[in-house]
Amino acid sequence: MYNGGFVAPNILYFPGWRARVDGRIVPIAYQEDGTIRFLVPAGVHEISIRYTDTAPKIIGNALTIASLAAIAVYAILKPYAYRDKRFTPLKRS
Repeated sequence: MYNGGFVAPNILYFPGWRARVDGRIVPIAYQEDGTIRFLVPAGVHEISIRYTDTAPKIIGNALTIASLAAIAVYAILKPYAYRDKRFTPLKRS
């Protein structure tokens, strides 16, 4: 860029997007149409835009995995929980 200015890629704003200019994180703003933009100073720069996980997404993924694991353990162990009670031989007097 000969003059500094905003770069506006065709990416819709959502929490988790990170823009870097020469390895430094720059603040992201969003336009009226919902796309992101960020300021780049004049000169030649290396720009990268990446989507990173947010804290609520990480917590949600962990809860989902824990729930699925609990359901799997329950489904596997349920037949063994009442095994002794169902198959006890009749007592004869």
